[in-house]
Amino acid sequence: MYCRGIPGCVLGSVLLIVAATFGVVPAAVAEINHVDHETLELLVDQGVPVIDIRTPQEWAATGVIEGSHTLMFFDQRNQFDLDAWMARFREIVPDETSEFVLICAGGVRSAAVSRVLDQRLKFTGVNNVAKGINDYIRRGGAVVQWSQ
Repeated sequence: MYCRGIPGCVLGSVLLIVAATFGVVPAAVAEINHVDHETLELLVDQGVPVIDIRTPQEWAATGVIEGSHTLMFFDQRNQFDLDAWMARFREIVPDETSEFVLICAGGVRSAAVSRVLDQRLKFTGVNNVAKGINDYIRRGGAVVQWSQ
């Protein structure tokens, strides 16, 4: 499988489930930017909102990027409520052309959500952290303790 910009990237079963659920086709509507940790830091410095879609247990275990919005997409059973999530997402990202960053632990879940936002919902400012927050932290990226 090929992720735009990342040869050999495996999106995993979560992506396939989301794609099948929403009828997302392989051809993209707009370009999803799969970014590395350095580009993530540049986007953060520019004030682009970061949306961390992991679970509260994950936020507590690793911390979060300072200023990021914690907005869990998949629960512990890999279930999701797109309408409820989109209502909260719209408070952060006001329109389809606004730029934003999605991040999860390893880049698989955020890639799946990126594809839904890009292909089904027509968002054009999608940035996905390709290797997730775990790689960001391994490479020295700063996080702060998460608090409810």
